[in-house]
Formats: sequence, structure tokens, C-alpha cells
Amino acid sequence: MSQTLLIRAQDLHFYDIGLAKDDRLLHEKRCELSPEHLLAGIAEAIKEWGVTQDQIRCVMIVNGPGSCTASRVSVTIANTFAYTGHLPLLVIAADPQESFVSVWKRAQGQNVEKMAFPTYTSQPHLTSPHS
Repeated sequence: MSQTLLIRAQDLHFYDIGLAKDDRLLHEKRCELSPEHLLAGIAEAIKEWGVTQDQIRCVMIVNGPGSCTASRVSVTIANTFAYTGHLPLLVIAADPQESFVSVWKRAQGQNVEKMAFPTYTSQPHLTSPHS
């Protein structure tokens, strides 16, 4: 059974991951942890859901708008997962208040992308000027 891995991290304090097949969202999990825990959370969830990496045939990423760190981390993980697994990548922007089911349904009409780029809610502050 081929399935789609869904990733959404727009906030520094939680992220959502899910698993879908066709037009159905099979599993959804919200983790109240920072984006730095996203990769471990994905591994834990797919194991908990009884899914192997070989069964994942597509990756969907919500690329924002979101916090700079959350968006960068989630997009990097999705890009890496899709690239190394030779998987299609669905990229979609979503309001943080939109339900995961609604995001998934909208994503099905999106074109497959080669790479996702994060979008932010405000200007990122990645470095500070030195005197």
C-alpha cells in the first residue's frame, strides 16, 4: 500500500505529521516539541503506524508561512526525504489555522515539485551584524 507522508511545522512549539492514502488522511499526529525534534518524530510516527519507508511514495510539505526555524527545518527534511527516496514532492502553503485534512485535500491538486522553499511570517534574522 503506497502512502503519502505529510509534514507541517509552522510554529516553534509544535508540528504535525500525517499519513494519507488517496484522498483519505489515515493518521495524524501533533507533537508539542520544537522543530529540532521533527525528524525523530517522523521516524517514531511511521514506526507506530506500522509503515515502512518503502511504503511511502510521496511527501507533502507545508512550506509556510511559518516561523523561520520551523519552516527551514521542515522544508529541509521534506526535500531530503523526497530527494533520497526519489519521491514526488507536493508543496503547499497553508494558514496555520487550516485543518490538516483540508490542507491534504488541497495538496492533491498541486503539481509535483523538485524542491520546496520555505516562506516566513516575518523577515528572518539568521545572522547578526558584527562590529
